[in-house]
Amino acid sequence: GYPICTPETGIVFDGVNMVVENGDTTYVQNETVVDAATFWSYAYNVKEAHVVDASYVKLRELTFSYDMPGAITSRLGLSGMQLSLIGRNLFLWSEAEHIDPETAMESSNIQGFEYGQMPSPRSLGFSVTVRP
Repeated sequence: GYPICTPETGIVFDGVNMVVENGDTTYVQNETVVDAATFWSYAYNVKEAHVVDASYVKLRELTFSYDMPGAITSRLGLSGMQLSLIGRNLFLWSEAEHIDPETAMESSNIQGFEYGQMPSPRSLGFSVTVRP
């Protein structure tokens, strides 16, 4: 087990430190005191520098549609026609811009871990809707 660690005393782990002097390498007993907060941070391998705010803003889908005038659609023998431009995943703002919180999270009870995901694909397309 680990030695006792309190906020007042900190902790000194058993081990040695490597010391290099004039090209000679020696090992001396470890005497480095680690405070309790640092100990638990390293014990669970979550460093404060790697914790980011999970807030984000995402433009998931945007559609611009245009209904063709009745004069044009009636000449084509149609009751209506709509042309649309569609964009998906056009914008993502978060503290860590390369992480999409919608797809980056663990699917189990472990929440908030990101394992090197690929960026979300951005797509552009069009649609034609015809009403006979």
